[in-house]
Amino acid sequence: MVPMKIAIADDELYVCQQIRECLLQYSTQKNVDMDAPDIYTDCRTLYNTDLSGKRYDVVFMDIDFSGENNIARLFSDSYAVRERCSDGLALGTYLRHILGHQNFDIIYVTSHENYAIHAIPIRPAAFVQKPVTFQKIARALDDMLYYRDISRRIFKCTSNKSLVHVQVSHIRYLNSCGRKVYLQTTDSRISFYGKLSEVQQEPCFSSFIQIHKSYLVNPDYIDHISSNTVFLQGSSHEQLPISRAYQPLVEQWLMKG
Repeated sequence: MVPMKIAIADDELYVCQQIRECLLQYSTQKNVDMDAPDIYTDCRTLYNTDLSGKRYDVVFMDIDFSGENNIARLFSDSYAVRERCSDGLALGTYLRHILGHQNFDIIYVTSHENYAIHAIPIRPAAFVQKPVTFQKIARALDDMLYYRDISRRIFKCTSNKSLVHVQVSHIRYLNSCGRKVYLQTTDSRISFYGKLSEVQQEPCFSSFIQIHKSYLVNPDYIDHISSNTVFLQGSSHEQLPISRAYQPLVEQWLMKG
């Protein structure tokens, strides 16, 4: 198995060292092969690094750098930065949308509890609340690896009398109408007979968010959320309704990050 490549970005060196020790302990206890993590003590260093050959699997990143090298102003057009000026959010946006590095996870390390909604477009795998402990790091990595495995799974259904295999990570959302369920993927729309309430019990959809009795959304395709609407990424600018009954569930998901 190829070792996991990890970066740690925090302007407090002792926090980087704490995370590194937790990763070493996790690697030993869980038998997960990891390379020694690269450590960056400010955003600009990571920003200026040629990442083309790094291919990190996960980046632990301080969401709110306090150093003088503020880079958020460089990304004034990004949604995350417009909403909250933070080097961690700015750099996450840069890595995701400018470099196009989609096949890695970000785990934000933060002293604050109110950043989740601003980080939606960056799609972090988890949030770790300071002070850092092994239990918190282990839980974040467990969740990341669990959902990464789920995203590789295939959903099977019968559409137009043919068995169809759909990669779950390509499904933007599901919605039901009458006796049919519709899968909206990145490039097609697939329908089959069934009930959304039964389909969502499939383990591969455990990370999806129910926003309405008729809608189940893949959080990886959420751009941002208003009080009653989910805005999806992409040129089609799809908007999905959040019903009043499911607003508490959406708010709970936002707080969990």
